[in-house]
Amino acid sequence: KELANLTNQLSSKLKKVADQTPDARYKEQLTGLARFMRDRATQVKMIAAVKVACGGDAGQVSSAADGLKTTISESVSTLKASELKRRRTRMAGRAAQIQKV
Repeated sequence: KELANLTNQLSSKLKKVADQTPDARYKEQLTGLARFMRDRATQVKMIAAVKVACGGDAGQVSSAADGLKTTISESVSTLKASELKRRRTRMAGRAAQIQKV
């Protein structure tokens, strides 16, 4: 349950970053990852609840958690790429201003 709550918080922060991103491609990618992350967290929570109620091995839970981990890693990579692009754009703008002087 706590994992799902933390993931939902991360998902909502990812949506806020997506709303502030001017690049449509990154905005769409971040929004999609936020939704997918939220869905994965719900999946982990549901599978864990069923396993607790019915017993059995934790293979499905760990598999779902691995999927969530992959989604979070992809989100971090996308955020890093977006930040690098923003920095490059700002530096190019500064360089153009310096050249004018």
